[in-house]
Parts: sequence; structure tokens; C-alpha cells
Amino acid sequence: MSTETAPQRPTAASRPELPVAIGRMLDRVRWREAGLQAAVGPLLVLAVLVLGWVIQVWVDRHLDLSLPVRRSLLGLEVVTAVIALYFLALRPLMRLRSRRQAAHLVEGLRPQFRSSLISAVELTSPHGAVETAPQSRALVAQMLEDVSVEVGRSDLAGELFRTDRVKRWGWVLMAALVLAGGLWLTQRPLSTLLVQRLFLSSVVLPGDTTVVSLTGDLRLDPGMDARLSARAEGRVPTAGRLVVIYPGGQQDLVEVPASAEDGAVFTHTVKNVRGSFHYRFELNDGVGPEHRVTVVIPPALKEIRFTQIYPAYTGLPETRMAPSALRLLHGSKLRLDAVATLPLESAVLEITGAESRPLAVTGEDRTALTVELPVPARGWTGLSLHLESADGTPSVNDPVCRVEIVTDQPPMVALLQPKKDRLSLLPRDKVPLAFRVTDDYGLKRLVLQYRIFRPGLSELSVATEKGSVEVEFPEGEKAFMHKLEWDLGRMVPPLTPGCRVTCWMEAEDNNTVTGPSVAKSLEKLIDIVTEEQKRLELLELLGERARAIEKLYDMQRATNEKTDQSIR
Repeated sequence: MSTETAPQRPTAASRPELPVAIGRMLDRVRWREAGLQAAVGPLLVLAVLVLGWVIQVWVDRHLDLSLPVRRSLLGLEVVTAVIALYFLALRPLMRLRSRRQAAHLVEGLRPQFRSSLISAVELTSPHGAVETAPQSRALVAQMLEDVSVEVGRSDLAGELFRTDRVKRWGWVLMAALVLAGGLWLTQRPLSTLLVQRLFLSSVVLPGDTTVVSLTGDLRLDPGMDARLSARAEGRVPTAGRLVVIYPGGQQDLVEVPASAEDGAVFTHTVKNVRGSFHYRFELNDGVGPEHRVTVVIPPALKEIRFTQIYPAYTGLPETRMAPSALRLLHGSKLRLDAVATLPLESAVLEITGAESRPLAVTGEDRTALTVELPVPARGWTGLSLHLESADGTPSVNDPVCRVEIVTDQPPMVALLQPKKDRLSLLPRDKVPLAFRVTDDYGLKRLVLQYRIFRPGLSELSVATEKGSVEVEFPEGEKAFMHKLEWDLGRMVPPLTPGCRVTCWMEAEDNNTVTGPSVAKSLEKLIDIVTEEQKRLELLELLGERARAIEKLYDMQRATNEKTDQSIR
């Protein structure tokens, strides 16, 4: 007797999982399709918008569109662009395909799958109604493996959705931008006015105003003011614009209001003119003729180099110094090389705090300068170059370079170990020494100096013997730490209990200009004791430490008792 069971929905245990390669391919297809559609939209909108603006500008130039019409056109363009961007760029991302839809799309474009890709998605979907029978699981697993292999053979997303369309619209946008840019460059300053009107400016199109220059070409001395004027004929605006053009092509735009005495005259004063330039007035839609303001330029420095030649003992190479930071070492030499903007008759190096020095003018064009000076111990605070051109024009406002003269500082040595200033040792102990040495330009000599005071031979305030131990140190190092183990047992004659030894470190630099400097560390005192005295000292030290530990224990116990009381 057979019983029928109701069909059950497939469970996660009876349904295979979608291979990672297939899922990754489907996700890439979904996002690449939406991404390319979203990328084409902005390019299309921008290209159409740029071409529309070009057409609108052309119409405005010939029909002189009113402000309300231009406002309506701009609003319509903005609204249209927003709607187009929504449907062409944002909507494809919002309506992204599912994996099942992506599989149908790939099957339609790549028939070689023969519905195996769709079957793979259906059989592995957690919401699907198809259950995999136990006897078919091996076949399903094989099919999924075959589909994974087929998917991994090529980049389906890249093959199905190429970027040709994006590139095509990118070139269209580029062509539209080149067209608009070319029209703007060839029609200046009219194109500038048309672009302003495109974005609702109230400027008037050319043809209503004529500009008559009143000052023309000018010749000025350095530092003088240039008063430039022009008159507007026809339609007179309330304000105009002065265009100042410098030799490098840079332009300055200056707003010029109408004169209070004569509303048709526009005047602007350029203060403290230092270089020649061209200028023109633009009044309303009229552009005046271009004129030149010529300035007689004094000689100046085109280039200046300061080189410090260090003394040989420093081991430093020639170093180029910045003019703003001339930090010179006493005993070195300063070489100055400069190039002027004009041929020179003479040049003088003016030194603040010392006598001025003439400079040799060299070169076929007489623009090169050079001098070499020894750096004194003090006196220099500033340097400046005063030039005179071949036609007798002097330089003006010569910049002053601040100078700081430094001297070679003596070395510094510190004896770090032993830490105590006084210690007791046995006659044959070894003293561990540690010291730190620094010097700005290097050391010449490093020694351990000591004195011995022997009882019975003289008073303990008078040393009976003196000696030193040469210490090797890394050559060329300016700052280092070193350790040394000094064996007292090698003293001749040997040390005996009751002797006292003082020791210190001495460092000597290699300054050959002002003479070497010597630095000493603090002295350490060593008392030579017997073994019994040393044992007593150690026992006393142990007792002190035991008392300290006991005190610490009492403090900890009191703290614990207070804590218990607080908890209760």
C-alpha cells in the first residue's frame, strides 16, 4: 500500500551553491552594463549642452536676445539636462539587473552556453522551485564545473559591453569642447562678453561704444606712477576695464569707474611702475587701441650664488649657501658668483660692519661677477651688491642678505658611568666607564686622565702619580657614545689599600684655525679598599636595601588595610 507525500520546497542542504566564478561573471556583466549606460549619459548630455550653448551664443550675437529670453533658455537647458541625466545615468544604476536576468542576457548574446548558464542560476537559486535529486547531483555538479570553465575562458563582460560607445561620445564631447574653445579664442574679447551673457550677465554687445585713448605711449623712470586715461564715445558706461599685459603674456584686469568730473573719461593710475607693459581700455562693448608704457630699467641680479669653502680640518666639501641663510664659519672662505641683467660698468659688494669690496666684472657681455673673501671672526651682519650699468644707471633697492658668523665650539664630554661621584674598589678591580662625546666638526684626541694619591708618600691632597690612557674613537663621528673597561690591576707600581684615584675624560678637537680646544668631564673619585672593607660596605648596602624593602612592605600592608576598610 503506497502513500503519496506532498512536494516539499528544496532545502539549502539539497541545493548546490553557485560557483564563485559564475557569480562574479554575472555581477560584472550587471555592473558593467549599468556602468557603461551611466557613463554614456553624462557625456551625451554635456556634448549636447555645449553644442546648444554654441548655437545660443551665435543666435544671441545676431539677434541680441533679451535677458528674460536668455533666462528662460538657461532654465530650460538646466531642467532638460537634469531629466536626461536621471534617465540616462541614474536610472540604469537604480534598475540594475538581477543575476537571473544577467544570465538570460548572456545566453541571448552567447548561444554557446545552450541554456546551461540559466540552468546553473536556477538550480542554485535559494528561491528556486527546482530540487536536485540525489541521483542527479553529480550531473549538476559537472554542469556547474563546465559552465565555470566556459566562463573563465574569456572576459564576457568586457566582450559583451565594450567601451566603444563611451569613447565615441567622449570624442564627440571633446570635439564640442574644442569647437567652443576655438570660437572663444578667435573671437575674444567678444566671446568673453557672449559667455557672460549666456550666464545672464547684463553686458552690452559690441557696436555701441568707441574707445579713444588719451594717454597713448608713455616713457617713465623706475618707481614713477603711470596715469592712464581713455574716453568713451557713443554709449557711455558707468564703469570700464583696463587690461594690463606684461611681457610674459600675463594679464591683469582692473575695473575703472567713470571720472567724477567728466563721466565719459576713465582714468586709472598704476603705482610704482618697475617694468614695461602694454595696456588697453575696454569700455562697454568697445575695445581701445593697445599702447606701451616703457620703463628705463636699472641693472639687477639675474642670479647669485654663495659658496662656503670650509677649512681643511672640518673635512666638509664646498657648500652652496642660500642667500636667505648665510651661516658662515670663521676661518672659511666665501665665494660669490652673480649674473646681472644688463652689461655693467662696475659692481661693489657692500658689507655691513666692514669695508666694501669691489667685484671683478667678467664675461664678453660684462654681466658676470665674482669675488672670494675670508670670513672673519666677527663684524659681518649683512651683504648687498650695488651695480652700475654701462650707461651709468645705478641699481636701486639692493637686497641685503643677512649674515651670521659662527665659530668652532669646543667639544663636550660627559662621563656617564660610573654614576656615583665616589666609589670604593679593590686594587685589582676593573672599572666600567661609559662616556658621551660631541663636537661640531670632529675630534682629534680622546684620553682618560687619572691621578693617584698614595698614603705615606705624600699628603693625600698632592698626587704622587699622573697618567693617561688613549681611547680609540670612530673617525669622522661628531657625536657618539663609547664604553671602556679600565683595569686597575695593571697600574705600575700596583695600587694598595688606602690609595685614592681620580679620573676624568678629556676630548680635544682638530681646529687648526684658532687652535684646538680641550674639554673635560667631571672627575670621579675611587677609594682603594681591602676585601674586608669591601665586604662590610656590601653588607651595609644590603642592610639599607633590606630596610627599604621592609618600609615598602609596611606601606603596602597599610594600603591594603585601608582598602579593606573602604570596601566594608
